[in-house]
Amino acid sequence: MTRQDLICDDCNHEISKHGPEGCTHERGDSHESGYAPMAMGPCNCQAWTAEPVSAADLAESIAKLDATANRIADERNLLLTALRGLIDVEDCHYDHHGYCQTHGQWKAGICPQALAKQTLQRIAERKP
Repeated sequence: MTRQDLICDDCNHEISKHGPEGCTHERGDSHESGYAPMAMGPCNCQAWTAEPVSAADLAESIAKLDATANRIADERNLLLTALRGLIDVEDCHYDHHGYCQTHGQWKAGICPQALAKQTLQRIAERKP
């Protein structure tokens, strides 16, 4: 599921903020808060009238997000290390059918070895 799947097509609010009933917007209505972020039409769903969040709850949410981000970074590093170890140093050589003869690829398209090398190159170029 993508972030776009969670956005109401009519009012551009996150559907999770609408509750199980979904969005009940009507064009021409306005948000009580007067705030309609990038909305295609105003909304009366009350999505932006939430209860205030305590500092403790916010700190707990931030700590959980930090822990998740750290776990994902660790898993990413493990996967990159494994990928680097699996890459063959020989370049791909494609035949006239588009099959990589070097790596025994019997399906037309990009060789997984070439894809792995390209992926690692793109990641290396993104690092500061």
